Amino acid sequence: MAKEAKKDPQELTVEQKLKALFQLQTMLSKIDEIKTLRGELPLEVQDLEDEIAGLSTRIERIQSEVSELKSAIATKRVEIETAKASVAKYKEQHVIQQEISNALADDRVEVFFQPIYSNRDKCFTSAEALVRIRKKDGTLLSPSIFIPVAEKTGIILELGERVIEKVCLLLKNSDAIKLGIHYIEINLSVIQCEKRDLAKRLISIVEKYDIAPGLINLEITETASISARTILLENMKTLINYGFTFSLDDFGKGESNLMYIVEMPVSIVKLDYDMLKAFFRSPKAKTVVQAVVNIAHNMNLKMVAEGIETEEEIQGMSKENIDYIQGYYYSCPVPQNDFLEFLRNNQPVLSSSAE
Repeated sequence: MAKEAKKDPQELTVEQKLKALFQLQTMLSKIDEIKTLRGELPLEVQDLEDEIAGLSTRIERIQSEVSELKSAIATKRVEIETAKASVAKYKEQHVIQQEISNALADDRVEVFFQPIYSNRDKCFTSAEALVRIRKKDGTLLSPSIFIPVAEKTGIILELGERVIEKVCLLLKNSDAIKLGIHYIEINLSVIQCEKRDLAKRLISIVEKYDIAPGLINLEITETASISARTILLENMKTLINYGFTFSLDDFGKGESNLMYIVEMPVSIVKLDYDMLKAFFRSPKAKTVVQAVVNIAHNMNLKMVAEGIETEEEIQGMSKENIDYIQGYYYSCPVPQNDFLEFLRNNQPVLSSSAE
């Protein structure tokens, strides 16, 4: 019996061969279709590129609009924060204003005094009155907080007059004059200086307490003298004729002008703190201070050096013939009773005429 031929395992059956042929024909057909479409492909790609370019332009425009929107949002956010800050500041201002009003009503407005030393008399002959507000808890409200609010709201007028009244009470009811005080310096705010009835109101107060007007020296600033010069000069003339005297405070601060000394009928010029500090650091500042002192003395004006804190500064101002010294070297501003005690402890033996 003949052996049956062994089949190759990789040999395809007729059915498989037909199926492979059909697949091959299908593939050739697809290739023909691709070849046919290949000629049209560049146009489709160009269209696609144009569409992509259009989309890119739109994207860029949208990005620009988004950027502008973000910028607008940031600006609006700043406006909102600014508004919030303004509201907070307004609330704070309202609280401070209420504190001032309550202090006036409850008599919690106090006057502190800083002694001023006379180089000629070798004793303390005057003092500057400085307003303070005592809170209900016993602590002091900083002047840097309440004075700007008082000026902005106009309550500085009542506050200023309260200070003058308390100074009059000191002069009337204490032994300040017997202790060597010739006068007390009182600051006038810019708003007070702008009032046409300033002279009338001040005269009314000193008459109420029967105080000699020469015991009060009124301090004005260069700012006040600029703000309402005509009104101020009219009031100054009336008050000087009545017996008050005036000082020009903070001379040398900001855009100082020697014409202020010429035009303002003051008897005392107070050199600015920063100018005096510069005196000891800068040869130019020293020359300016020396010139101002010489000019003032030639005009029969007295000079006050403010902010003196060290022995070196005391000696330096004495050499320049400064008339009065004011500063922490001698004393910080202190309450009325402490001020009187300071005078009792630090004044030289008073002459019988002073007594």
